[in-house]
Amino acid sequence: MSWNDFQYWRGIIGDEEAARLYLKKDKNTPKIGGGVQSSPAGLFDQPEPPVQAREHPRRTVSPNSVESFYNPVTQLKRGTQKERLFEAIKILGTCTQAELKEATGIPRHLIPDRLISLENAGLIQKAGSKIDPYTGIRVTTYSILTQQRN
Repeated sequence: MSWNDFQYWRGIIGDEEAARLYLKKDKNTPKIGGGVQSSPAGLFDQPEPPVQAREHPRRTVSPNSVESFYNPVTQLKRGTQKERLFEAIKILGTCTQAELKEATGIPRHLIPDRLISLENAGLIQKAGSKIDPYTGIRVTTYSILTQQRN
């Protein structure tokens, strides 16, 4: 039964009966203009296919996240980045995080964590601050600890 059929029969047989016919898609629904409209045999006798629950496409925390962080390959990569920063500070002398980013190619958001690790290990120190020429903001400078210089 189409929507137009529903509207037509609603006025004749009442809302409830028309809704039952429209929603159930009864096999023998009245047809406008008389006669009987029938559906193919067994069409509405078959059960609906089961609905399969889909997994959310994006997980917030993977069970492997922690394992991945402490993976030896990841730790080696982190160590390599620290070594690159340490060598860059040796070469550049006193420098800012922006200068270290340009010198090493390490993404800007990774540099602070590596510098804190090097500072906690006693390899570098905060040497002071200076005005960044691009932003005009006062930024921290880093240098090798004086006892570490050769």
